[in-house]
Amino acid sequence: MEFRPLSDKDTARLADFIEKLGEETNRNWTNHWGKGTPLNITPKIYFSLIDHKIYVALENDEIVAVGHLHNFVGDECYLGMAVRDDKQHRGVGSMLLEYLMKQASNLNIKTVFLHVYADNIPALRLYEKHGFQYCAEITDQTGRKRYVMLRFVEPKK
Repeated sequence: MEFRPLSDKDTARLADFIEKLGEETNRNWTNHWGKGTPLNITPKIYFSLIDHKIYVALENDEIVAVGHLHNFVGDECYLGMAVRDDKQHRGVGSMLLEYLMKQASNLNIKTVFLHVYADNIPALRLYEKHGFQYCAEITDQTGRKRYVMLRFVEPKK
């Protein structure tokens, strides 16, 4: 498994990744980026989002997961990620999450927040396993309940 920043040469790989997202993963992804966005998103669009740092997990030259750190305010930021459905429950999410936390540390981030849908039990378990704590409960514009979770970042060594 290779982890690295998203490259402007990843357009075809990213399109393939999005195409392979299952219905539920795509729904969660769409709610983050906006209706209809996933099919049109490209590395160029990602790179136009100044406050986003985007990373990919590759296996056999295919993107199997995407993660990002965004909305940097002081020493805090938000984290988001998606793992292709056929690669879930194989440790990819755990490895990507720890990679993202290392990147946050390298950026001198002290606190990472994320939103996760209350009905996304596998993601909730993943975040709990990796030290995220619940700090708020919100309801989004569609009426779905989400949790806000946070984790403090270990300083760079």
